[in-house]
Amino acid sequence: MNNQFKIIFLAIYLIVFGNLKVLADEDDNFIVSHWNEEEESGAVRWFLESSTGFKFEIVQRHPDQSVAFYTARGFSENIIKHYANTCIFHTSLFNNSDDKNFDIDLMEWGILKKNDSETQIRLLSTDYWLDQWNKYNVSKPAQIAFKFSQLPTVQHPSSGDWFQGMISMPLSQSDAFNLEIVWQEDNVKRQVVLENLHCNTSNVEP
Repeated sequence: MNNQFKIIFLAIYLIVFGNLKVLADEDDNFIVSHWNEEEESGAVRWFLESSTGFKFEIVQRHPDQSVAFYTARGFSENIIKHYANTCIFHTSLFNNSDDKNFDIDLMEWGILKKNDSETQIRLLSTDYWLDQWNKYNVSKPAQIAFKFSQLPTVQHPSSGDWFQGMISMPLSQSDAFNLEIVWQEDNVKRQVVLENLHCNTSNVEP
């Protein structure tokens, strides 16, 4: 079996048998592997890594974790629960390539709820939450702490760079969904749909 056939076979296997769809320019050298693990806390962590060096990790965030973290940084419980009761994940992005430059804009990512495959939803941006905190008169130091805890909306990781932080989605805690991940790789657009993710099923009482 030659190398080209092996690559094509592996890509077909991942698409058919894995929770993954690859939507990218045709490129026999672009393949993606993915897996998930359950942590001791019961939270699920999903991993995705491409043959070109893009690596993505996402782990469920319990609402109580968010409440505890942000109240320690100046938020009141009543206000931060607006954020904690959305679907929150701690996320890491890596450029593990030898020489590629990546460009990432989280506002290009899309969410498809399992019970509504037609309507695409966008992530809740950091700017959206900062607008909310201004309306609630949250202190500036608390807002700064919140901003730096979020995954940067726009990123340009060079080889060896990585980013981490929270992302939030306008979903209820019981929702299962597919996440479309988009990035540019030396001006080549890549799209991968990671399927069958689900939010933490807990909720914080309002």
